[in-house]
Amino acid sequence: EFVVMPDHFHGILVITNSVGAIHELPGCFVQPQRAIHESPLQMTIAERRNMTIPKLIGRFKMQTAKNINTLRNTLGTPLWQRNYWERIIRHDNELQAIRRYIQNNPVNWQKINVKSA
Repeated sequence: EFVVMPDHFHGILVITNSVGAIHELPGCFVQPQRAIHESPLQMTIAERRNMTIPKLIGRFKMQTAKNINTLRNTLGTPLWQRNYWERIIRHDNELQAIRRYIQNNPVNWQKINVKSA
């Protein structure tokens, strides 16, 4: 589950020992169907092995902001929120709650921002 918002995004990362990232496909949490995709970031295998979550998120935000600002012709304009939150999902109930939060976030964000406008 993931969603891209105007200045942030929500998603679920699955950490594995492999070089690629595992993205869950529709199915059960206990026996998920998975597909392995290489990271879209331009890195060597050695760099990927040393990638921690803060570095991964930072690099993702930096590269996407550069690309988006190049397309918009708005070089140097901040794009993403400065920080990020992480949480270890330990149970299927937590996973389902986080999925619902991600799915509902666009509607909730719009309600909050329309009221404050």
